[in-house]
Amino acid sequence: MANNRKQQSGMPAWAKTLIVFILVAAILGGAGYAVYHFFGDDIKNFFHPENTPQATLTVTVGGKTYDKDADGFTFVNGTEIGVTGAGKDGFNVTVSKAGKTDFAFTVGENARKWATFEITDYTSAFSQKLTENGFILMIPPLTEIIQKATGTTQKVTISEMPQGDIFIMTIAAKDKSGSINLGFGLSELYIEVTPSNIVM
Repeated sequence: MANNRKQQSGMPAWAKTLIVFILVAAILGGAGYAVYHFFGDDIKNFFHPENTPQATLTVTVGGKTYDKDADGFTFVNGTEIGVTGAGKDGFNVTVSKAGKTDFAFTVGENARKWATFEITDYTSAFSQKLTENGFILMIPPLTEIIQKATGTTQKVTISEMPQGDIFIMTIAAKDKSGSINLGFGLSELYIEVTPSNIVM
């Protein structure tokens, strides 16, 4: 009877195990590829947030947008400047002296020249009113700007109209992702009338 026993037909157990393993590996591999294909960048940025692409800082003046340094602007009190791409922390505004333009003025009885004037930071003389899209630049008279920056109570007078860029405004993202410099002059300088300005 032992010789007549029918041998059991079918696939060996090890072959079945191998097929199951291959099928599971294929399913997991396909799922992994799909996840990486559709969410790969998000996954990489999650583990390496420093590599997350940053929005480009831009400023808008007079309807024109800039993403690089620019100059030759003429600002009046109440000039509105748009700012985008500064990040969730916002931006800072600083104002410094532009060294290319030169003009004469006096502080008290002392004659001075703008190009060689030792004060370079004029941020405290300007103020900004934040808006939804940027800020409005509040500009006092130039004589007052010089007084505020120097901290002097002496009278400041200007005997000639400055031409060209007087200041450089730096708009910088607080997260240090970018900054833009705008060179500008003033259209309303409130120059005090002195005998040398009077035309008869």
